[in-house]
Amino acid sequence: MEIPKRYVSFATWPSEQLPAVDDLVRAGFFYTGKNTIVTCFYCNGSLQNWGSNDNPMIEHARWFPHCAYAKQLCGDDLYRKIQESKRLAQG
Repeated sequence: MEIPKRYVSFATWPSEQLPAVDDLVRAGFFYTGKNTIVTCFYCNGSLQNWGSNDNPMIEHARWFPHCAYAKQLCGDDLYRKIQESKRLAQG
């Protein structure tokens, strides 16, 4: 799904205390139109229950480590740090 279509999907995004639409679109997400559920155009992974301080790119890479789009977006160093911190948090 192209970037302009992803932007259009956020027409009814509830903006209070949630990540900015620009950040979500850049991270590869489109809005499903339901609650705060967004889905990656590439890996089809979905996330919801966003906090205002959540970084969509980092959350994308954290929860969907096999998404090539998220990995490319982060770059190797940041991607590696995200995966390391996830492993440490899981103990």
